[in-house]
Amino acid sequence: MNNVEKAKIVGILGSVLILMDVLVHKFFITKIVGLLVVLLAIKYLANEAKEPKILKNYSIFAALTIAASVILILAVMFAVQLVLGVSGLEDILNNPANIVNLPEFQSAAWLFLSAFLIYSVLYILGSIFMYMSYKKISRLFKVRFFEFTAIANIVVAVLTLIMIGVLLTPIVAIFQMISFALLPKTPA
Repeated sequence: MNNVEKAKIVGILGSVLILMDVLVHKFFITKIVGLLVVLLAIKYLANEAKEPKILKNYSIFAALTIAASVILILAVMFAVQLVLGVSGLEDILNNPANIVNLPEFQSAAWLFLSAFLIYSVLYILGSIFMYMSYKKISRLFKVRFFEFTAIANIVVAVLTLIMIGVLLTPIVAIFQMISFALLPKTPA
């Protein structure tokens, strides 16, 4: 089995893991694992093409995306702890209308919004590196869908700023799956 065939199988598997995270909301765990699996597929393609920059750019994308995800997870955990730690779940459930008036809730909301902005900015920056990697793969392996996938990812990353992008993330995972499926069995 050559590197392209390995990349095809591993890339599809990683894309499925990313899609699973989006669909079952496992707090980015399967997304992070999926990114690392796709990183392995990208390594196979970079080795086959003898283009280390493909791997370098995708590694930066993966690192920024993982960092963004961890920041968002921690912010949500701290925000929930902030609200529940002071008020307690029972108080909130007994009188849910008063939660918005709690200063802790307002602090938690600002914490979440700040973390979400950081998440979005890191995701946008990472998407630019993904584009550079996928554009090169697209050119070298004659699979234009990689470049299309990267452009779609940039659009989704920008739309994440207004929270619409989060809903469109599964589409990018599906596009990525298709991109890997379209790889030829032998190098172009």
